[in-house]
Amino acid sequence: MIGDKELRATDPAGQLEQLQQASERLAALQAQLPPDTHPQLRHFLERCSYDKALAWIEERGLDPSPA
Repeated sequence: MIGDKELRATDPAGQLEQLQQASERLAALQAQLPPDTHPQLRHFLERCSYDKALAWIEERGLDPSPA
């Protein structure tokens, strides 16, 4: 989405809308995290370090897809 240069060139408003939707979805999922979520993962998510959060999840063999 962010790196979609073709979409940015042909439909910048559409790309912005997709990014906004993704951001809202991430915020909603983050709000659903249980209180005992590992502090390192919470740290990455609060700072929007999504690549680091995904790597943290995958390193532990967890399923990164939402339920």
